[in-house]
Amino acid sequence: SGTSQASVFKEDGKEYDMIIRVPDDKRVSVEDIKRLQVRNKYDKLMFLDALVEITETKSPSSISRYNRQRSVTVLAEPNRNAGVSLGEILTQVSKNTKEWLVEGANYRFAG
Repeated sequence: SGTSQASVFKEDGKEYDMIIRVPDDKRVSVEDIKRLQVRNKYDKLMFLDALVEITETKSPSSISRYNRQRSVTVLAEPNRNAGVSLGEILTQVSKNTKEWLVEGANYRFAG
């Protein structure tokens, strides 16, 4: 898709996703991105890799939201032959969420 969230910009208590969008004909390699030029506060052109550390990572192709918050949906179907009920699984997941989730993250069961 040619877009990637690069960072988060914070201003006045709000967070904004910083997205880099590179035209298809320019999207060849990480080296090409490093050679992009941006103006610094003195209006001088600088290569992007002199200002930031560029790392290549995999990320979702889209970001889902629920009530304006980023969300992820996990679908699961219990193995009926495992001898564990859905209620037992939900209880176990609920007990362990403090270990699995970062502070401020929420979850809910649906379905």
